[in-house]
Amino acid sequence: MKVRFLTPYNVYEEMEYYEVLEYCKYIATLPMFKDDFEEFKKNYNHFSAYFDFVMFKLGYIMINPLGFDEQGAIADSNHIYFFRDKGDDYETIRCHLQNDSNSNYRFIMRITKVDDITLQIERQTTEIKRDALVDPNMISMMSKSSFYSSHLVSGNTILNQLLIASKEVVDDYYSSFIYTYEAAVEYLVNNMGFIRLVSPEYAPLMIVNRRVSTLRQKMFFDELKRKQHYQINDTNIKVKSGVALYRKVLKQTKKEL
Repeated sequence: MKVRFLTPYNVYEEMEYYEVLEYCKYIATLPMFKDDFEEFKKNYNHFSAYFDFVMFKLGYIMINPLGFDEQGAIADSNHIYFFRDKGDDYETIRCHLQNDSNSNYRFIMRITKVDDITLQIERQTTEIKRDALVDPNMISMMSKSSFYSSHLVSGNTILNQLLIASKEVVDDYYSSFIYTYEAAVEYLVNNMGFIRLVSPEYAPLMIVNRRVSTLRQKMFFDELKRKQHYQINDTNIKVKSGVALYRKVLKQTKKEL
């Protein structure tokens, strides 16, 4: 899967999706950006800050994010908006973003930053009662600045971090990719062993795939069901477990912090 970056200098850079992290690392660690990057990365202790730095601080535009053909991704504040790519120049796209109400680009917020605060990263316990995506290591994440469809936006955000770092994840994800609104979340739950928690304020529900769940997660299911009367929706989809792959990519990513 090829992606491209449109730089503020109106130059396109094309690469494989899994090469994006290295590309962003190269840009962020250039001597001219050293001080800015050191300041920017302060709250990044789970995922690396390279991609966010290039998108949010330097303002690059990404083409074909998450495999969506003819779509672009542009950052503003803490959000990354997808839009219909028409091949326009950099300044034209930026201008349309600033005048979104009069634009036919249809900017839709799909991804957020991955710093610890924006993604609300913390260790999940049975006492935490909120919407969340919980990884196989029992780390809870949910995009704080997502003002709608929080699970979906958070799923897109997490999956993008995996795709930019690993050819194995790219190959695995796109080998069975069928576009749906919830494709990213479904992949994380069914293949990577994530738990989709719905706040008891709305409906005490967790969506899981027990076929790839860890023993620790299964103990968590039982405890949450007993203490807070959560219902378990088991997708029971037979796939090759991606838990080990997720942990491998996360470990590699943490070396970059």
